[in-house]
Amino acid sequence: MRNEKLVLVLSLFLIFFGLSAIIFGYWEALQPRTGPVGNGVVFPTLLQILPSILAIVTGVLNLAHFVYVRRKVYYKNKNNHNK
Repeated sequence: MRNEKLVLVLSLFLIFFGLSAIIFGYWEALQPRTGPVGNGVVFPTLLQILPSILAIVTGVLNLAHFVYVRRKVYYKNKNNHNK
């Protein structure tokens, strides 16, 4: 039971962390820059966004697997309890 809660929490953390990293990256890119840094909008490249995308995908897949296993166990226990 304890490991199941950990999987759920880590899956949700990965999803929220990935989304927040992407949002922060775009927000940072849209901030005005003056002086020696230059004037221009430089959006993050795919290579910079890839870890965040992989974190989101990993979190979603782990969450889907968690829901699948919990439903399987729930229905198995429900059928055994009714007998």
